[in-house]
Order: sequence, then C-alpha cells, then structure tokens
Amino acid sequence: MNANSKKKLYKIMSIDGGGVRGIIPAIVMKALEKKFRKKTGNPDAYLVDYLDMVGATSLSSIFGLLLLVPEEKGSCRPKYSAHDACDIFLDYLPRIFQTTLYHQIRTLRGLRDEKYPADFLEDMLDKYFDDYYLSELLLPCTVVSYDIQRRQSIFFTRHIAREESGKDFLVKDVCRASSSAPTYFELAYITSKSGVRYPCIDGAVVANNPSMCTVAEARTFFKVKPDELSLLSLGSGIDERPYFYNEVLNFGVVGWVKPLISFIMSSNSEISHHFSQLTFDASNVSENYLRIDTSLKTMTPDMSSEIDDISPGNIAGLIEFGQELVEKEDHKIEKYVEKVLESRILTPEEKMADQRIRIQKEAEQSQDEPG
Repeated sequence: MNANSKKKLYKIMSIDGGGVRGIIPAIVMKALEKKFRKKTGNPDAYLVDYLDMVGATSLSSIFGLLLLVPEEKGSCRPKYSAHDACDIFLDYLPRIFQTTLYHQIRTLRGLRDEKYPADFLEDMLDKYFDDYYLSELLLPCTVVSYDIQRRQSIFFTRHIAREESGKDFLVKDVCRASSSAPTYFELAYITSKSGVRYPCIDGAVVANNPSMCTVAEARTFFKVKPDELSLLSLGSGIDERPYFYNEVLNFGVVGWVKPLISFIMSSNSEISHHFSQLTFDASNVSENYLRIDTSLKTMTPDMSSEIDDISPGNIAGLIEFGQELVEKEDHKIEKYVEKVLESRILTPEEKMADQRIRIQKEAEQSQDEPG
C-alpha cells in the first residue's frame, strides 16, 4: 500500500479514574511521551501530537485535559506536555485531599458533610485551565460525569461543544464536575455557556474506565469502524482486596460506603475492559487495543487502595507502581509507539521536519564513524 492510499488509524487514549491512584496512568503517559521523543528524534514532540481523541473521568480528567490546552488562544500547539501534566498532578494531590481541623470538627470527619473542602482542587483548576472553554481544546475529547437533577449521564465532548453553546463549558468546570466524588467533595454546580446550570457528581459513578464511551464517541465523530481505531486504555491499578462474609455481615450504611465505592469503580472498569476487548476482537483487530494496568496486590503495609490516601508512603509507593508498570510493559509500549508512527499520515510540513531529522541523524552517525 503506497503512502497516498494508506488508511488513517485514529488513535484514542482513555484514562481511568481512581483519585490518588491516577498517579499510575500519569506516569505511563509521561513514559509514552518520552518514547515518542526518542523514536522521532524530536525533543519538542508532545504526546498529544500522536493522538486523535482523549477520554477521561474523575480526577484523571485533570491531567488528561491538561494535554489539550493550547499554549494561547487560537494556538494549535499544546501548553503542557505529558511530563508537565504528571508533575502538576503530583504536586497538587497532597493539597487536593487536604483538610483543616475546623472542617473535620464541623463535618464530624465527613459524616455530616463532604470529607474535604474543594478549595484546593478549584484553585488548581483555576490556575492551569484559566478561562478556556471545552470548544477551544486541541483535540476531540470525552469526559464523563453524572447530572443528579436530570438523572442522566453527561458526556462533555469538544465536537458537540463547538456546535452547541448549551453544551460548551469552561474546562475547569468540566474537570470539577467529573471529579466530584460523592462523600469526598461537594458536588459541582456548573453553568454552560448558554447559562443553564447542572449539578454534577463524579464520572466514576458512570464509567471509571471510559474506554467504551470514548470508542463510541470516536466512531460517531470520525465516522469509522472499530478496525480504523486504535485504543490505548490506561488503568489506575486493580484493587483486589477481598471482603469476607463475616467481615461485612453487620455493615450498616456507613460501613458500606467505602466498599461500595471500590466495588463500583472496579466492576465498571472490568466491564468496560471486557467489552472493549470484544469490540476489537470481533473486528479482527485485537492488536489495535492495548490495556495497561497493574494489580495492587503487592502493596506494602504503608500503602492502601483508598482514593484519598495522600500519605508519603502511599504516594511514593504508587509512583513506584507506575514506574514498575512502565518497565514491565516496555515491549508493549514500544510496539504501540511503533504502530502509531507507522500508521501516521504526515502533513507536508511534518514530512519536511522528519526529513530534516533524518538528515541530522545521518550526519551525526557519519561523524561518529572512524576514519
């Protein structure tokens, strides 16, 4: 097949929610970007340069959408690299899940009101997303939340936001809506560009793994079949802690809250992974689906699978889990990067840039050769 007849492969990246455990996919994203830079010889390459759509949910929507913010209004270049997005997330996590003694007393440690004030979360969103709207992001995207008043799921998408002002929202409000984990943060009350208000809670209630939602949006927007899609799905760690009959037998309302949140997140992640795999298998392109995730079974005693555990031991442990996952899946990541680069249809400007890089590499190699 010649270059002119090459079929475009639409590259989708989907990121699971998981609160603090979002450290794991953030580190994988950072490693992916590093691979693309090494493979192309372009130190200024951004991960977003090799994607066509991003799907995200819950707190992971923050570093997912950071990739899509333009460096300035009207620019077609991103403001933040995957490295930047990962560092911003790591820097703010301890502050997002931070509370005061007054808040603990007033809320009876979360029994009478949300466990954490949303001030630090909102400060971060204000700082990094400024006044950008969903319609201004660099790529099509899908971010999940749930509208408690209308009792329906909300899928924030750039392509629809560009068509209807009633579906366009400030990006910081999209992230706030998708990150409003019940019992942890006060629900978000956001306003569309047309002035309609929506009370929203965390997207993990709908889809902690938004891969199938993103595939559906991609097929609709790009008007393609599954064999024209490539899905990279990034997990935030598989919580395999068992609950035993005698342990939960006398759980009341309060006792069931944390297990139920864990069960909801785990089960819908598993379902989405299962049907994503079936979708690509049924189209005979199973190689177009890559799920990168890890078990949390080997957590050390100073770690936990709680989505708000910001203890130094847990954060350090999750960073190590992410780094180990990158090493373990290095071969798969390498193959994914190669597949993306091989299938990429370059613009004339990109072809010229690639040619310059090849010439520079050949010149460097000739200088290194003896004689």
